Amino acid sequence: MKAKTMAPCASDKISYAGGLQLITDIYEELSIERRIRSGSLNAEDLVKATIDLFLLGIFDKAGIREGLRVFLERNSHLQ
Repeated sequence: MKAKTMAPCASDKISYAGGLQLITDIYEELSIERRIRSGSLNAEDLVKATIDLFLLGIFDKAGIREGLRVFLERNSHLQ
């Protein structure tokens, strides 16, 4: 019986190629720019949105930042 090969999914990508570091860097940059306090509900929302974009298959910094720009515009309490 032949073993099935599964294509890597976005969640697998976090573990390689600096994916976690990329997410962390973007979150930290935006937290400073937007003056979002670490540990706040706003910070939690930003982290979730950052990870969600990555899990949707957006792996480059510019793409994630653009997605977060849209997210932040729609969520004015994070501005």
